[in-house]
Amino acid sequence: MPAILRRSSDFTPAGVSSRDAFFNHIDKLLERGYVPGVGVLMVRLYNMSNYSLREGIQAGDEMVSLFIKTLVEGVARGNMVARESGVAFVVLIDRDDIEALMVKLRSTLRKADATASLSVHAGFCSLRDGVDARGLVDRARYALEREDAGTEAAVCYFDENMCLAFDKRRYVIDNLDDAIRRGEIEAYAQPIVRVITGRICEVEVLARWRSERFGMIMPSEFVPQLEQSRQVHKLDSTVFGLACKQWREAKDMGVEVPFGINLSRLDFELCDIYQVICDAMAVYGVPVEDVHIEVTESALIGSEDYLRNGIKRFRDAGFTVYMDDFGTGYSSLEGLRDSNYDVVKLDKSLIDQVETNERSRVITADAVSMVKRLGMQTLCEGVETLEQLRFLRMVGCEKAQGYLTGKPMDHDGVMEWLAQEAERYTESGLNRYLNKVGQVNLIDGTRADVQGVEAAVFLGSTPVAIAEIMDDHIFCLAANAAFDDLLHRIGYNSFEEVVGKISAERGEMRKRFVLAAELSKKTKSKRGVDFISGGIFGTVEIEHIASTVERSAFLIRATAISSCEAIERERSLELASPFLYSLYKRIDLFDLAQGTSQNLYLSTPLLRSHRMAGITLAEVREFCDRNLHPADRSRFLSFYDLSTLDARVKERGTNYDVIKLRVRVSHDTYADHVFTLIPMMVQGRGQVLSTLRVAEADTENSHQISGDARISDAVLLKAVLEGTDRYVFWKDDKRRFLGANQAFLDYYGFKSLSEILGKTDEEVGWHVDSLPFREDELRVLNGDVVLRSRGTCYDRNELRKIEANKRPIEVAGEIVGLLGYFRDMGPAEDE
Repeated sequence: MPAILRRSSDFTPAGVSSRDAFFNHIDKLLERGYVPGVGVLMVRLYNMSNYSLREGIQAGDEMVSLFIKTLVEGVARGNMVARESGVAFVVLIDRDDIEALMVKLRSTLRKADATASLSVHAGFCSLRDGVDARGLVDRARYALEREDAGTEAAVCYFDENMCLAFDKRRYVIDNLDDAIRRGEIEAYAQPIVRVITGRICEVEVLARWRSERFGMIMPSEFVPQLEQSRQVHKLDSTVFGLACKQWREAKDMGVEVPFGINLSRLDFELCDIYQVICDAMAVYGVPVEDVHIEVTESALIGSEDYLRNGIKRFRDAGFTVYMDDFGTGYSSLEGLRDSNYDVVKLDKSLIDQVETNERSRVITADAVSMVKRLGMQTLCEGVETLEQLRFLRMVGCEKAQGYLTGKPMDHDGVMEWLAQEAERYTESGLNRYLNKVGQVNLIDGTRADVQGVEAAVFLGSTPVAIAEIMDDHIFCLAANAAFDDLLHRIGYNSFEEVVGKISAERGEMRKRFVLAAELSKKTKSKRGVDFISGGIFGTVEIEHIASTVERSAFLIRATAISSCEAIERERSLELASPFLYSLYKRIDLFDLAQGTSQNLYLSTPLLRSHRMAGITLAEVREFCDRNLHPADRSRFLSFYDLSTLDARVKERGTNYDVIKLRVRVSHDTYADHVFTLIPMMVQGRGQVLSTLRVAEADTENSHQISGDARISDAVLLKAVLEGTDRYVFWKDDKRRFLGANQAFLDYYGFKSLSEILGKTDEEVGWHVDSLPFREDELRVLNGDVVLRSRGTCYDRNELRKIEANKRPIEVAGEIVGLLGYFRDMGPAEDE
């Protein structure tokens, strides 16, 4: 091969030529032969746009002129310089001269640019046989694009290691149409699972190119090239058609699996992609609800109206639209603000470090919460570990995709999976239900239907969980970290453990939970359920989310949590309240400051006042004249002189005053009744609780209760229990003591309730013969009422006769314990 001189006069004089002139010159050299080492260098000036914005257009033009001048002067005589495009230039140069040229260019930039924002990089390819001028420029550009901007040399040389990748790229650009015709383009499918169920709910369709020449070509090797060569719409149209065909084959097997495809920005520009997709769906009968469209978050940022209108066209037609790759750029938030989506796909970079990095956990949790408050669902890509999946479940991310849940499968793999696992994974008919469940924000407990400023309120510490009731069983779907922390405080490892226990048992807690859930579903309102466990007293709020024919999901919020040593007793008082009231015929509350009274309980109309609410103290006389025996009326009025009550109570040495008077029980019949007045403070105001009961006989009464909102049942019941001279106790369904009033404890000489709490009569050991009492209580627990049962017991080592009355305690139709009270009948020796 004849050689040419490196500094030959055949070269065009130094200067900037056109691309065509440069190409012609190179091709002539190749025809005549060339000296090894000579080649094409592509040089590009970087960050010029920012420089011009900062310094001004004129300064920018002057900088480009200076750069060109340095470039031309730095090229040896006889070599050629041409503008490739913008601030990119191609140079015919000897490889040995490249470094000196780059040093001059960098030095010029440093002197002219005080901010050091401009940089220069290059790619080089030697002249070679079989490659024309355009091919050499392409290879130099390919090397430039792979140049590491962080290196000082800032030059990348095209070598034999790049040949295969470059040839593959050229093959992709030049052979797409033939590949489609030969069937080399394939549609792979990667499963997407619902985090709360672990079941596959849909797939994402991914393109693969199985080439006869190069074997399997991955998307990262062909999608960018097809976008650059403006052919990507052909690829996406082909893959979507294949996806519809696979959907039809699955449908014919009895399995309906929704699928989605990622569209390029160019799809909307290069063809009517909406019509292409609708035509393919029509051929195979694919319904719109089984297709979702994915668009990268960067595609819509600052995009033309045609693209936004194209996305709107899909949404208006009923397609589900996903934002892909959320979190990969600074524009993500702008995309959420300005565009409407149904699902946001979180990029895998957000969860890569959630197992070890607290900041990563916070960012991911807040991203999920923010997206949900905007009314969209979340899907996380790149899930590879069980810990990542567990974290996503805890923060309420609805869906996950990654190698942990399933790798992309070819057509044969998809069909084999469907044949073997269809029943396990298919969720046909449940998607709408599970989508509603997924709208719950586990971070703050809000619902997707909350709008406006309220939706922005962050309550991240609220314990929130989701439970499901199906086939008479309760299941855990999800729980946030605050809920798990609460459960650990009361002795449970997880929400699954709690609902498993509730579901397996048929006790009070289960019935209360199910009843509240049913009422929430029926009334479309929130319902509360109290619980006590591990010294923790709390109230959970149950709210219906969604239902199918077989299952219902409920949002569980812990709304009031407190710890108190006396909680067990307070809960027992509440449980016993309907039966404790039945000891009395009337209960009133007097307000000393206002001089009025509020009736809280009345068992018989005979004892009704003309006005049951707000009666004045002066009107107590009207009740006296109508109901009291004439001989007892003056004593009654003196007893109800509340101005002297404190002195009387102090004189008695008790916290109440009591009197026995005759009260009318029929037109002309009177019977002994006991009146009790109990001074108390409610919210800093002086109050007096007034009770009335039969002195000797017990009667069963139906009743209605109306209370003052200022007084809880616990406050009222404690006052009643402390004021009565009856000895009251209550037990669970195993005959173990849950509580007792102070009179009961004083009678037996106990210092505190803890001495009998959780014990049976036999364990306490105060009965001479416990068998009759045990048999009575077993009858009560079977639904009977026991009245005036006689027996003997030890009262501080003295044998006493007692007469006991016991009745069952029911909650939601189930007997959960018993209530008892007794009278002392005197020493047993007198019998």
